[in-house]
Amino acid sequence: MCNLKINVYHGTWFEGTYMDFAKICRFIAYFLMLQPPRHKFLMIELQMNDSVIDWMNFYREVNYKILFYTVHLYLSLCNVCLLNEL
Repeated sequence: MCNLKINVYHGTWFEGTYMDFAKICRFIAYFLMLQPPRHKFLMIELQMNDSVIDWMNFYREVNYKILFYTVHLYLSLCNVCLLNEL
């Protein structure tokens, strides 16, 4: 019998977090919907301490990487389409 146990967050950007998944989802929703400054609101609403700043920086970095990858993929596809038209 296999005794291998892997956390559901393993290999994701949730790995190593101590917040529950529902709180993370609420944080992301508030981050996307609210205009800055939102630090105080997030600290009060989600009952977070100063780690809200770390989470905001981390989430901003993740979004940047996703955006960069998406733009890179889009430009690559555009180049392929342009080459096919020649």
